[in-house]
Amino acid sequence: LILLRVWEGGMASHGGFVGVCIAALLYARYSKQSPFPVGDLIVSVVPPGLFFGRIANFINGELWGRPIPEKYWSDPPWWSLKYPMEMVEPNFVHTDQILMKSTILEGVPPEMDRAQAMANAAYAGRADVIEAITPYLTPYYPSQLFQAASDGIILFTAMILVWLLPRKPGVLTGSFLIVYGILRFVTEQYRGQFTTGAGYSSIVVAGGLSIVMVILGISIVAYRSTRNSAPIGGLLQPMKPAK
Repeated sequence: LILLRVWEGGMASHGGFVGVCIAALLYARYSKQSPFPVGDLIVSVVPPGLFFGRIANFINGELWGRPIPEKYWSDPPWWSLKYPMEMVEPNFVHTDQILMKSTILEGVPPEMDRAQAMANAAYAGRADVIEAITPYLTPYYPSQLFQAASDGIILFTAMILVWLLPRKPGVLTGSFLIVYGILRFVTEQYRGQFTTGAGYSSIVVAGGLSIVMVILGISIVAYRSTRNSAPIGGLLQPMKPAK
């Protein structure tokens, strides 16, 4: 029932994964072919899409990571990220302290939220505002870049390695699920946490779904490897028709 509560937002990437699986099964049935070669073709091009999606999240300041350990806040590492939009969060308490160091409210309509005005000015490149707010912002893990590297570069490399040698149809699909599930399980530990409408931690939900993907992937690889169908050639050999 939790998976069906689409009105509560759901897991965008996992939900998209389910949608692609359904579409692939419908297409395979319509075209009267096995779904496994179809799945192999699809998963071979997914990593670049995941990569650019995470880069877009990074550029847009979306999907914040977890805060780095508090002991490093006074001198955060260079790779940590700070988001001006943190100032509009209800628990941000440094607005008045920042205003004492900045003239940002000069010329700002009185009805406009002060925190939002400062955030807008920072994103617009106001050097005085950036200097004033930076010490008060929380440093976060760059989880978007972590997942761009894992779900994009590492996953794509793994798919290429599987493509290099002959394998049974469906093995590439299963391998994708195994590697992607493991990578998502690891990188989700650096994503920001929130509580779902059902009262579960987002990390618990994402981790559980990733484990399901790994189990499903192992099952597919084991099942397809024992079939009598002929292996299909990888990148180093001519392709043979799948049976």
